[in-house]
Amino acid sequence: PCLAVTLNSRLDYFGTTVNKAARVQSLAEKDQICITSETLTHPEAVPLVEDRNLIYKQVPVKGIKEPVHVSVIK
Repeated sequence: PCLAVTLNSRLDYFGTTVNKAARVQSLAEKDQICITSETLTHPEAVPLVEDRNLIYKQVPVKGIKEPVHVSVIK
């Protein structure tokens, strides 16, 4: 869930989900994709990652109380 608003004729999104996604994205290094556990278990995501070599870790994320469960695809 997030809040979508138009500011200066531009659509923008706000909320914890958006902040978490931005923080997780910034964790990825070159040639990597970082995915939260919520995204990884989404029915449409499962077939895209089921044959991939995933590295699981918990990472502290600014603005989020609990560590975030992240999977890294190389």
